[in-house]
Order: sequence, then structure tokens, then C-alpha cells
Amino acid sequence: MNADTYDIVILGAGPAGLAAAITLGRHTDLKVLVADAGLPGIDRPGESIPPAALSCINALGLSESFSNGQHFSYPGHVSVWGRNEPGYNDALLDPMGPPFRLNRLQFDQMLVAALDACPNVTLARGRNYIKHQPDTDTAGYRLLFAEHTTQKHQQFTARFVIDASGTRARFARAEGAVRHIDDQMVALIGMQEITEGHLTAQTLIEAEENGWWYMARLPENRLVTLFVTEPPLLKQTGYSDAIRRKQALDRTLLLSKHLSGIKLQQGNWYHAPVYSSFLEKPYGSRWLAAGDAAACYDPIAAQGIHKALSLGIRSGKLAARLFDTGFRDNEAMQAYALHSKEAYRTYFTHRTQLYHSEQRWPNAPFWQNRQKTGNNSLKTNGVFLGNAYL
Repeated sequence: MNADTYDIVILGAGPAGLAAAITLGRHTDLKVLVADAGLPGIDRPGESIPPAALSCINALGLSESFSNGQHFSYPGHVSVWGRNEPGYNDALLDPMGPPFRLNRLQFDQMLVAALDACPNVTLARGRNYIKHQPDTDTAGYRLLFAEHTTQKHQQFTARFVIDASGTRARFARAEGAVRHIDDQMVALIGMQEITEGHLTAQTLIEAEENGWWYMARLPENRLVTLFVTEPPLLKQTGYSDAIRRKQALDRTLLLSKHLSGIKLQQGNWYHAPVYSSFLEKPYGSRWLAAGDAAACYDPIAAQGIHKALSLGIRSGKLAARLFDTGFRDNEAMQAYALHSKEAYRTYFTHRTQLYHSEQRWPNAPFWQNRQKTGNNSLKTNGVFLGNAYL
């Protein structure tokens, strides 16, 4: 096997891709390349994990590293949703324990550092995936990348590919995978430093006529704020403008009270798509999709990182099994797809119930569209209504 030929190429070095790589590095001798378009030190969205995610961290052999990190448990959340009075979700009542708020940069660095103990795994940053084609010598693929700074092309050959490249899932979709989209929104995201005062560790969530707000204190006294809406409504509200955004926050019933006692730097604000979607078939003869490439969750569920770690570990184990069986275990691949789809259906059931519980603006386009989205998906996917998150 030459230097540019690998048993497995993993596209993406987010939690899903790194979880798959660590799993393969710890339990196999397969030669693995993790190719990621990003560069070190970039803030990624996602800052909370439920207690169930600790089992994934333990499975990766990282419990001690996680415990030594700058993460903290938090006591649940407060929300103004469906009524004008705040409702409380107390994590002290959860038998699994409290959720955790992450120092996300440190969390990602922990996953990368775990690869140091995996000599069979190579991480290549700044590699933008362009396209691929079949490779007859390996029965796998030849993948073409562009190096981030020079744009020089580089080719790698893989006997198997794990697409953990995020929502676009370019490899999987190029292989003919079809993405089922239940809903598509946009999030306005702000990262700011708290320069004065103290903010509760509880997550703060509040619905308004044109969408909903999310606010959480992070380690190192930082604050993340999201406003989730539809693209035309984001333009209509003008919340991308700092003055109009402050006016909107001043009108909130819950957030304004907590913001009144602190001072913030302006910080960095940007947009990101918010999907509820899944690949109808997240695998092929020599590839799997994991993380957001397989299924995307609304941030209201607070399950994105947990889902990414879980599917990443599962994809790594399945890839190892396929190599052991000569890629003939189709039942295992079907079981992987079923697990991903059932997890998505459980998520979307709760999401639908949550959006249906907000009835204060029955004529507002945002809430009308969430009702329609849930009803249409219930008809097509046969999911049932369960308990809401809030």
C-alpha cells in the first residue's frame, strides 16, 4: 500500500469523524486518513451535551481527559414557551445526571489529541474535498482534494469512505444518496465575552412571533446566543443589525431580565443553516455516512454532538466489521441505517410536539409553517407524538 493509499478515508474532523477515527485507531490496524477542510482553532457550533453522551466519551477512552477539561455541568433550563410565564426543566431530577456545557475548542482538541495514541490514523487539515471516482485496483475510490492555502490538488485512494463532512454530505450525495428534508431554517449565532456581571448557568430559551431565542453561558465567561427563524424572516426582522437585535432582546420576557445585569462585547455574529433531515440510505457498497451527513437535528433538541459521537463510534465499528467480512455483511449495514432512521424519528416526534405546543401566535408565518412541517412529516414518516423537551 503506497503512501497515498488508505484502507479508510474519513471526510470531516468534527465529533463524528474523529469518533470514527478513534474507534478504528483503538481497535484495528487499518490505515486511516481523516481529511478535513477546516484549520485548527476554529469555533464550531454546538456547546452542550446530555448526560447520555458521557457513555460515548467513555467508549472512546476519554473520560479522564473530559473530567480534566474546562467543562461544567449545568442545572437545566428555563423557557418561556407556549405561555408568558417561565417553565423550568430541572436536571437534578434526571436519574442520568446533569447535562454539560462544553469548552468546545478544548473538547475538539481532546478528540484530536486522542489520535496521538493511534499510529495507524493520520489527520490532514485544510483538505477541501472536490470529487471522487471508482478505483478498480482497490474496488474503492480515488478522492481528489485541494489544499486550503495553495489550492494544489492532492489525490488519495481509499478502500472505504466514511462521509462525516456535515450537512452537505457531498460524497454520499454524489454516490446517489437522497436527503429527506423535513424542515429548513436559519440560525443567527453570536459569540460574545461577558465583561461585567454574572449570568445564570441555566440555558435560557424564549419563543417570539418570528422564531425563538437560545442563550447559554459558556466556560471562560463567554455567551452564545441563537435566534432561529426562516431566512426571509431573518431579513424582515433585521436582527442581523446590532441595534435591532438589542431592541428585540429588550422586548423579551425572560432573556431581558438576565441580560440587564451583565455587559457584553459585541462579539462575532454569523448565520448557519438549521435542518431537520436525513439520508434515506446512509450507506453504499464501500461507504457510510455519519454525523450530520447522515442526519441533521434542530438545535432545540440539544442532541447534535451526542448524535455525532454515537453515529461516529457506530460507523467505525461497522467499517471494521465490513473489512473483517470482506464487505459482505449487508445486514449490518441495513441495521446501521435503521438505527439512524429510528433515532431521527424519535427526535422528530419530540420536535413536532414542542413546536405544536406554542400557540400564542396562530397567524404568524413561522409558527404556521412549523405546524405544517410537523403534520406533513407525521403523515409521510408515520411517527407518533411523544413528550416535548420543554
